[in-house]
Amino acid sequence: MTQAGGSPEGSPSLALFFTHGVTLATWRRGGMFSREVAYYRTLSEEFGPVLFVTYDRRRKGLEEDIDTVRPVEVAYNRWPLPYPVFGLIAPFLLRRRLRRCTILKTNQIHGSWIAVIAKWLLRKPLVLRCGYVVSHERRWGGKQSLRRTALTLTERLAVRTADLVFVATESDGQLLARTHGVSPSKFRHIPTPIDTDRFRPDAATARDPRHVIYVGRLVKGKNVHLLIDAVRSLGDVRLTIVGGGELEAELRARAAGANVTFTGTLPNEDLPRYLAGASVYVLPSDFEGSPKALLEAMACGLPVIGSRVPGTELVVRDGENGLLVERTAPELAAAIRRLLDDRELAQRLGDEARRFVVRRYSQGEIARREAEYLRSLLP
Repeated sequence: MTQAGGSPEGSPSLALFFTHGVTLATWRRGGMFSREVAYYRTLSEEFGPVLFVTYDRRRKGLEEDIDTVRPVEVAYNRWPLPYPVFGLIAPFLLRRRLRRCTILKTNQIHGSWIAVIAKWLLRKPLVLRCGYVVSHERRWGGKQSLRRTALTLTERLAVRTADLVFVATESDGQLLARTHGVSPSKFRHIPTPIDTDRFRPDAATARDPRHVIYVGRLVKGKNVHLLIDAVRSLGDVRLTIVGGGELEAELRARAAGANVTFTGTLPNEDLPRYLAGASVYVLPSDFEGSPKALLEAMACGLPVIGSRVPGTELVVRDGENGLLVERTAPELAAAIRRLLDDRELAQRLGDEARRFVVRRYSQGEIARREAEYLRSLLP
C-alpha cells in the first residue's frame, strides 16, 4: 500500500528543510511550535508523511520534542556539527532518509542551499517556499548590505534551481520572476495558512472596550514605539504587547507610566485567549511579507488597524475589513479612537475580517492546494 505521493506506507513523502540554524527548540521559544506542526500534520493527511530536516542536536529531552510532532518524522544534527557545517553536508549525512522522500521543500529562502545540494545529489523535485522577497526587503542597508547581497545570491540560486516556488502573494512571484530572470510559470500562490478553528471569535469571553493589542516581534521596523505613543495620548486606553525581541528593554522603558502590559513571547495556542479579550489589533510596521499575526487577529473577529505598506495592504482593505493608516502616532491614535468609539463600525469590520480569512487562508484549504501542486511534480 502507498501513501498519497507514491511513497511506501510509513515513509516520508516530503522532506522539509528548516531555515538556517532553526530547530524545534527555536519554534518553541518563538511560540510557533504548535502552529507550524499543526499545518504539516494537515498537509501529511493530504499528501503523505513529512520529514523535518532541522538543526536540532542530540540532547536530553529531544526525543520528547519529536514525540510531540508525530506522525511527522525528524532528521536532526545528531553528530553534532556546527550549524554552518551541518548546513553544507546534511544532504550527504542524511541521504538514505532523503532518498525515501519524493519531494524536497524549503521552509524559507535562508538555508535553502541545503535543499539545493540535496536536489543535485538525489535528483529529486525541489519546491522553494518564499515567505518574503529577501532581495527587496527594505530593512537592509549600511553594515547589513553584505548580508543582503549574500541572501540575494542565495535567493537567486534557489529560485533558479527549484521546480516550483511557493509565494505568499502573487505580486511576490512577479517580483521574483523579474529580479532573477525566470519564468512566471514557476510560481504558485500559497497564502499563509491560518487555523481558523483555533483562531475564532469567543462568545464566552467579554471584550474589554478600551483594550488594544499587538502581537509580533519587538524589532526595528515594527514601529511598536509609535503604538505606545499613540496609546499614551489616548489616556483611557490600555495596550497589551505580546512578543519579544531585541527592542524589548527599550520599549519597556518608553512605556513607563503608560497603561501598557508586556507578556513576552507566548505559545501560539495561548494567543486566541488574549485576542478574545481585546477590542482592536494594531500592526504599525514598515513592511510585511504575509502578516500571520494580523491574519490570526482577523480570524478571531477583531477589527484591525494596519499601516499602508506592502503586505499589509494586500490583507487589509480600508473600510471593508479593517483600517489602513500612515505610520505616525497621531494617525494610529485617531484610528484606535474611531474604532473604540464606534462599536457598530468595529463589529462590521471584525465580522468581515473573519469571513475574509476563512475564505482565503483556512489551513485545510491551503493544505489541499499545496498537496495538489506537490502531486503535479510527481512522475
